[in-house]
Amino acid sequence: MKTKESIVLFLALLTASVPALADSQAKESSAKAPAAEEVSAAESPATKSNGKAAKTARKKTDKDAKSAENGRGAEPEAAAEKTKDAEKKIEKAAAEKTKATEKNADRGETATTEKRKPAVPGEKPGLKHAEPAPVLVAPSFYDVWIKGRLSIGPTYTKVSVKDTHIPYREDRQGLFIGNINDMQEDGTTGFGLAIRYEILPWLAVELAGLDRADLRACNEDGMSCDGTLEIRSWRAQGFLQWPFETVPVTVYAGAGAANVDTKFSHAPWWHYGWSSPENYDKFANGSTEPRNGAMREMDVDDAGYALVTTVGATLRLHDHLHLDVFWEKVDSDDIDVDFYRVTRYGKSHMLSGHFPTGYTAIGASLRYVF
Repeated sequence: MKTKESIVLFLALLTASVPALADSQAKESSAKAPAAEEVSAAESPATKSNGKAAKTARKKTDKDAKSAENGRGAEPEAAAEKTKDAEKKIEKAAAEKTKATEKNADRGETATTEKRKPAVPGEKPGLKHAEPAPVLVAPSFYDVWIKGRLSIGPTYTKVSVKDTHIPYREDRQGLFIGNINDMQEDGTTGFGLAIRYEILPWLAVELAGLDRADLRACNEDGMSCDGTLEIRSWRAQGFLQWPFETVPVTVYAGAGAANVDTKFSHAPWWHYGWSSPENYDKFANGSTEPRNGAMREMDVDDAGYALVTTVGATLRLHDHLHLDVFWEKVDSDDIDVDFYRVTRYGKSHMLSGHFPTGYTAIGASLRYVF
């Protein structure tokens, strides 16, 4: 009997102690929960999702504790095991939050340090500098009006003057003047300068020269030449041009005006009144004194302006280097020429005639493009 009473008493004590044990464990869990909430409150916004999981775990733990308290018929050992598992989860979640917080703090510090780097050498860190706004610079005069438009370079031309020979006639009719029937080339190459400006891709203007032709005015024997007609010309033209896309070539055609200047340089033997170059060289010895007191003189008019037409092609060797080849025609009329005899008493007109000045030319220029 005593043994049975002892067992009943032991079971009664055990039954009374289980609710008290569950209550104490629930209170301990509640005491730890605010600490976890404080950790969660100190966290960065990046870890709020982990905090929600922890709160859910705590609510579940509280619910289990209440169930353990209210359900005295449940097994005490299972309730205690669930409580321990919940506590471990809470501790693990809190540790993970702490690590995440420290990691975010490290990242924030690194970003702050990078932002505080000196913007310029020698400047103290810690000052924030806003990104400079882009400065809008207006295009310069060179970029708008000069670059790719203006070009300049040397030019070369080979001139061929038309109608330089007339069959000789004894009556001297139809000759250039007097016995002169042949204008012999004495130099027909010219070196000058070409300046071109491109208004539009298909339109350009150019100022170029110098075309040069020297023609000796000779008699029928081809030996007695009274002097040399000098022709010089500058040209101003407008070009219509067509640049090809597949090859670096531009073809063009143009028209404009040529300023043709003429001058007659006398041969000393003829100018000072000698009958032939040989007699002058033999007897005058280079003297500038007129023979028998009389000199001869040619007076030529200025050719003035004439129409010039040109066709050509440009080879684009480089963005800044262009090579031109061209053919041109200058429709300059023949100029009037007069022969005078000059003495100490005055100047006497003897004969009138004409000299040719119209010509064609082929040429090339090498231009630098700005």
